[in-house]
Amino acid sequence: MSEIDSDKWLEAMKFEMDSMSSNPVWTLMDPPKGVRPVGCKWVYKCKLGVDGEVTAFKARLVAKDILSDLGSTLRKPIRL
Repeated sequence: MSEIDSDKWLEAMKFEMDSMSSNPVWTLMDPPKGVRPVGCKWVYKCKLGVDGEVTAFKARLVAKDILSDLGSTLRKPIRL
C-alpha cells in the first residue's frame, strides 16, 4: 500500500465493510471459551484499464487458517 494512494485504499476498505454490513455477512458475538476465532486479513488489488492506468482500488477481507484445527493449513484465503 503506497502512502500516495492510502486514502483510496482506506475508501476501498470502508466500501467493503459497508457492503458486508448492509448484506448480513456475519453476526458479531463473543467466542465460546476455549475457541480461537478465525483470523482474517485484507487483500488489495488495483483494477487496470486498457491503457494500463489504475481505474479502481479493491479491498477484500478474507478468512485465514480455517483448517488449522484439523492439522492442515488453508493455503488459499476464503473471501468473507
